[in-house]
Order: sequence, then structure tokens, then C-alpha cells
Amino acid sequence: MGFIPIMKKTFQAESSQLKFEKRFEDKSILTFKNSVGFFDRNITNPDFDFSGKQYASFTELSFLLNKDKSEWIAGGNLWTDKFKQDNATSYPLNSNSVIGGAFIQNNFKATDKFIVESGLRADATNQKDFFLLPRIALLYKITPKFSSRIGGGLGYKTPTIFSEEAEERGFRAIQPLDFNKVKSEKSIGGNFDLNYKTRLSEETVFSINQMFFYTQIKNPLVLNNTQLSNGNYEFINGNGHIDSKGFETNVKLSYDDISLYCGYTFTDVKRYFNDTAIVNPLTAKSRIYTTLSYEWNEKLIAGYELFYTGKQMLSNGETKPSYWVMGSSVQYKFEHFSLFVNAENFTDTRQTRYEKMYTGTLQNPQFKEIWAPTEGFIFNAGIKISL
Repeated sequence: MGFIPIMKKTFQAESSQLKFEKRFEDKSILTFKNSVGFFDRNITNPDFDFSGKQYASFTELSFLLNKDKSEWIAGGNLWTDKFKQDNATSYPLNSNSVIGGAFIQNNFKATDKFIVESGLRADATNQKDFFLLPRIALLYKITPKFSSRIGGGLGYKTPTIFSEEAEERGFRAIQPLDFNKVKSEKSIGGNFDLNYKTRLSEETVFSINQMFFYTQIKNPLVLNNTQLSNGNYEFINGNGHIDSKGFETNVKLSYDDISLYCGYTFTDVKRYFNDTAIVNPLTAKSRIYTTLSYEWNEKLIAGYELFYTGKQMLSNGETKPSYWVMGSSVQYKFEHFSLFVNAENFTDTRQTRYEKMYTGTLQNPQFKEIWAPTEGFIFNAGIKISL
């Protein structure tokens, strides 16, 4: 018997990046940035296909002004994201998002030991939303080797259909977003960290950073499990909020041209919907990441990465095991361009090695939640041009 594919995913991506800097005699800098991305999405099921093309761009113009005790940065940026569904369906998931913003930030050196970092940005969207987002951080250098920082600010995220919940269904029976019903998520968060850095020898540098964080997301966008009269599932704003709190520990050890970076993150995420607290599904409490890199003569950069994701709970309460992912990369810089090669997840860790991705029949598959990589081994190479 031949192999019959249940769901086939293809994802073609192309991107470009552009950066221009003009430096002046007074040490001020004018910077222009632009990036453009193209994504060709395609999901094939036995009796349903979803395909479309997505175009995204980011453009920013900023000016940095240096003063004796302060540094000012002001500018504006523009985000665009447009998706056009190729296959004909009764409810096409076309979308078009445009966000324009302006920002100003200041780093003020009050004393040799005390620095105030503040900022304010204003964003407007084509969905008639307007956001005013302040942030502030206070940095205190306790000793030349030991410092502490505390900060906080506001944030937001505009509604989008591209979420894990929709992808698990292959974007089948998903109701297009109704911006008269759904609104952007809003967040407030803060963090506190301690940082220590010292030179153990002429060639050896050691540093450690301990950070604590808390974030609250109001009215998060979730997929309603109750079907509409047309059989579709719609995204709604949850009646409540999501709390995320935890800590992150980062350690870095450098010896000559070799650097070892290790980090551990503990995250406790809970949903508070309709006055009921539940653990947020598909959120691992423990994550470990390690990077070993070698840099030779500012030309050759080689690295090895190791990632650990702890146990996760699904929406039905089932617990899934932890897993490891490994990757490596090499980059060589020439005068005006660089060549790079990446081997991501070369151990081919993927969810299908633990379980089938669906239940039911081939004609009517019921896909499971995604809690581990689905792509397996990924190899890519490219060129970066510097003018």
C-alpha cells in the first residue's frame, strides 16, 4: 500500500533588507531601514486546500542626536501586511493591515551611576485604532561590574488569522475577521534585572544576567470553539486576560574568539476568562538555550545551538513530553558581501516522531494541536550584500 499524505504544508519565503546610515561631524546619525517579505502559503488536505500569497514590509526613518548627558532618537515607521487567498472559498481569508507610527526616545545620564531611558510612540492603524505607548527604564550602576535595571511599558497586537489555532485546522472553516467585533490586544508589562560582568583574565570575560518579568494581555484573541450557523469558527476577544510571569537567567563566557552562551527561562502563564483561572495551553514552563560560537578575524563566524522545551499541556489537559532541537550555522564575510549556511533542527525533531498528527479517517481527518516542530530538518543558504 502506498503512502497517502493527510496534510501537506509548503511555505516559500523570500525577503530583502536595506539599511542606509549618514553620520555627521557632531556624531548625529540619520538612518533609513527597509525590509520586504514574500510568503507563499499552501496547505493541501484530501478534500480541502488553502493557499495564498502574503506580502509584508517595514520601513523606518530615524535621527539620532548626541548631547553631553543625553541621547535623543526620533523617527517614524510604516508596517504593511497583505494576504490574498488564491483558492476560491465561500469565506476567503483576505486581509490588509497598515500601521503608521512615530516615536521619540531619550537616554539621560543623570549621574555617572544613574541612567534614565524613556520613550513614547504613537501608532495608528487602517482599522481606525490609535495607540499611545509610553515606556521607561531606570538603570543604576552599583559598581563598575554590577548594575540593576527596572522598567515597564504598554504594548498591543492587531488581530490576525495566522495563529496556531487556525493552522491546526488547516485554515478550514475559519470565519474571516470582523473588525467591528474583534479588537486589538493590549498589554502592560514590567521587568527587573541584575547584571554582573567581570574579566577573569586578559582573554576571559564572564557575565551573568538575572531578570524577572510580568506581562498582562487584556482581551486576548482566541478561536471560539462554538461553531457559527454556517459551520465556521470565529475569532473573538476572550472575556478576561492572560498573565505571564517568570524569570530568565543568562550566562556568557568568552575566551579569546570562543563564546559560550547559556540561558534558562521559567514562564508561568495563566488564562483568567469569565473569572476562572486555567493554565495556558501549549506553553512550556521551562526552556533552555545554549549557543557556542567561534569568530575568526571578524570574517568567519561559526555557531552551534541547542534548545530544550519542557513539558506542555494541551487544551484537553493532556501533557506532552519535552524535546531537544539542535542547529548550526556558518558565515564568512568578504569585503562587500557575506555567505551563510544554516542547518536548523538537523536532528530532525518533529511531532510525527511522537504521535500521528490526526485522528479519524483519511476523508475526514481531525488534526491535533501542534506542540513540537512539524518541519523537521531545514537547510538554507544565502548571501548578504553590503554596499
